[in-house]
Amino acid sequence: MIRLLLSLTRILVLLFGFLSVAEATTYYVRTDAGTNTGHSGLSNDSTNAFLTITYASSHTSAGDIIRVQPGTYDEQGAISASGSAGNYKTFIADGAVICRGFQIAASYVNVIGFEVTHNSQTAFNDGIALSGTNSHIGVYDNYLHNIHAGHGGIVTLGTPTLTDITIRGNTITDTGYINGVQFELSSVAIACYRLTSERWLIEYNTAQRCGDFIYAASQHHVVRNNSLGDYEDRSLPTVLHVDGFQSGSDQIVQGTHDQVYEANWISNMRNNDSHVGLWQDTTLAGDTNIIFRGNLGYHVAAGGIGIISTKYFKSYNNTFDDLSYPAASAGNFNYIGFRVIASHPTDYPDRCSIVNSILSSDKNFQALNYSDATNFRAANNIGYRVSTDASYISTADPLYVNSGLLNFRLQSGSAGVNAGTYQTTVTSANGSGTSFNVADAINFYDGYGFTDGDTITVSGNTTTITGISGNTLTVSPSVSWTMGAGVYWGSSATPTVGAFPYGSTELTSATISNVGTTYTVTPTGDARGVWFYVNGIPTTWDATSPYSAVIASGTVTAKAYARYASPTPVVLAIPPPTLPTLPGHPRRRASGFIGF
Repeated sequence: MIRLLLSLTRILVLLFGFLSVAEATTYYVRTDAGTNTGHSGLSNDSTNAFLTITYASSHTSAGDIIRVQPGTYDEQGAISASGSAGNYKTFIADGAVICRGFQIAASYVNVIGFEVTHNSQTAFNDGIALSGTNSHIGVYDNYLHNIHAGHGGIVTLGTPTLTDITIRGNTITDTGYINGVQFELSSVAIACYRLTSERWLIEYNTAQRCGDFIYAASQHHVVRNNSLGDYEDRSLPTVLHVDGFQSGSDQIVQGTHDQVYEANWISNMRNNDSHVGLWQDTTLAGDTNIIFRGNLGYHVAAGGIGIISTKYFKSYNNTFDDLSYPAASAGNFNYIGFRVIASHPTDYPDRCSIVNSILSSDKNFQALNYSDATNFRAANNIGYRVSTDASYISTADPLYVNSGLLNFRLQSGSAGVNAGTYQTTVTSANGSGTSFNVADAINFYDGYGFTDGDTITVSGNTTTITGISGNTLTVSPSVSWTMGAGVYWGSSATPTVGAFPYGSTELTSATISNVGTTYTVTPTGDARGVWFYVNGIPTTWDATSPYSAVIASGTVTAKAYARYASPTPVVLAIPPPTLPTLPGHPRRRASGFIGF
């Protein structure tokens, strides 16, 4: 029954990325079309195709697919005509397509597979810019580099209200660095600047050599499985302040709240005053309810997490290794793991926590500083070659499998194995059902209405959160609980310490095969799920193994997406190797005989 429901779910239009293509009309854009005037765009030849992306946008309808043919388009495609629910207007690069970016001021639009770069420091601004009061925009699998970034790579402009936005699988490098010259110091890879926007899913992107990486103001955002960093292959002429995440109401007067940062990989940021992340409520706007978990911070110059007057910042199951690398900068943020301070003498960060995390360095600096916090919880952490803290269950080497090969999973003898603790406790009387109360529900999230809620374990039972109201959790399936029992994130028999559950494996490859119209992807390593593509467009998501989809026609490809933090969070599924058939023996293969 579960697989039947999943199959039915696959044919429905999802909030994000599930594209309706069955009834679509396909249009073409070509560099050799010569003109737009008089062309229908309905055939892929120079006498009928459209010449520009912008013209195609205004001369197509909801549900249409605009396939842009290989070549360089010296334009920033202006998309102002919307699709509709279930009928996205889809712009897709059919091969190697270079353009100067997109300005999207429309709803129900997808942009897929373009290379965006600028050849001028003045002619174009930003990479893919979103504006207006719009919703349901997908930006997938694009490569943005050498961008003249007034704001950044994929960013908001003006004072927009942008909801239900998915930014997935993009590669963004060298924003503010064109023709060998760095001329902008604060260009961001991905940014939601305005606080009236909500429900952004920013996942599986790779960003390198940007000034700050992800800035996500406002509420109900999920930022997961991104790979960020790498300043080591370029000598910057100007020292930058670079953060993996910089968010909150810094210089903005409306509060940022209810966000999840999960399974991100942040590494190799040598610049002074660079951090894994800063959450700054410098205007005392009421920033609150931030979850930061399962993240890996490695080789970051000035430290891990800085919390400034933000309340209910819940940090757990993170690994911070070799921070303050190669040397920490001076100032208030000279720390290894977690620093909580107040931006005003009467506004202290309240009910923040760091639990089940690993903090290591070779500088013996202070790893945890929460003297300004009230009701702070620190528990079951490991501190290695750092100053002491009462929360440490061990100060010994955490025994990574191989940190030199970037494998930060724990060996069997590590003090962190099966040594974690809960995020909160049950406050309801002993019972069973689909709803119970906990002491602090802010440690979890219910999906915010556009993703799956958290998988949690209570009294040895695993279930999924479908709703949170105050400190009441609604779950499915039904579970039993005991008053006072610990509740923790995940489905392992016992909680562990660090970003990687003991026994988990890195996603390294995937194969795709089919029997008739049923396609199946087999990952090597732990996967969150698989997107199946038809003719280059993502159409079907499956989060349950065996990962499969029924696709009647078209060219089918697939990508598998890592469950845990990874420097390469997406792998392309490839067909398994075909063994050669020996001449004259149709049933005999080079590896032996198949039964007769």
